[in-house]
Amino acid sequence: MDHDPRLPEVEVVVPVGSGEEDLLFGETLNQFAQLLAGDDPDGALLIVKSEYGEDGLVKKVIFEHPSRADRFRDLWQAARSRLGEPS
Repeated sequence: MDHDPRLPEVEVVVPVGSGEEDLLFGETLNQFAQLLAGDDPDGALLIVKSEYGEDGLVKKVIFEHPSRADRFRDLWQAARSRLGEPS
């Protein structure tokens, strides 16, 4: 499925303050990709950027569809809560 240029991309910014959080981010992203594989056999555009800012490392995940961004946010919040971190 091609991206419709009229649809805005959605960016989710995830602060990754420790190695443990970075590993958790990778696990969560893998889980999300597995969930999507069953939804859309053609795949969906998902871009991940790593950037260093004043507060340390952040991961920026860019989605084509707002509903997928929301789904990823939910997974990330649940993962962070299991780690004992605020979401």
